[in-house]
Amino acid sequence: MNCDAFFAVKHDLLDGRLSADEADDAREHAERCEACGSDLAELERLQRDLRESASEPLPPTVHIRALRALLVAAERSVSPPAIMTVPEVAAYLRVSEPAVRAALVAIPHFTVAGETRVRREGLERWIEREELRPADLGLTGPVLTLVTSETAPRALAV
Repeated sequence: MNCDAFFAVKHDLLDGRLSADEADDAREHAERCEACGSDLAELERLQRDLRESASEPLPPTVHIRALRALLVAAERSVSPPAIMTVPEVAAYLRVSEPAVRAALVAIPHFTVAGETRVRREGLERWIEREELRPADLGLTGPVLTLVTSETAPRALAV
């Protein structure tokens, strides 16, 4: 399962509407993926708080946490964080984590305490450079053509 698939089923997972195999796949992904695991933990905590306070009025802190969870989820769906983990980069690019790790040769990144991090700005600049690269020719950079007096049209020959 990838992050997009997890995002689509996480509420069904919490509500118990997934088959045992689907639930196992979703929980396994959440254990491997830091971003999805954090999202699931926040939703589970919110669900637990709501269940515990069902017979009494909700304290203001629950409302604030619920609003915060909604804002965090909305922010994640709109734009990735300024500093991303490899799983977050994979989700952003919609590729596998091994594909991202292989591309780290070209993608600007840094490490903190042995963990790879990618700045969103650097990743977006890399994407722009990749879009400009003539991929259909299999070239790795800008294409320059040398025009000589033999190859230039007569009117342009020097």
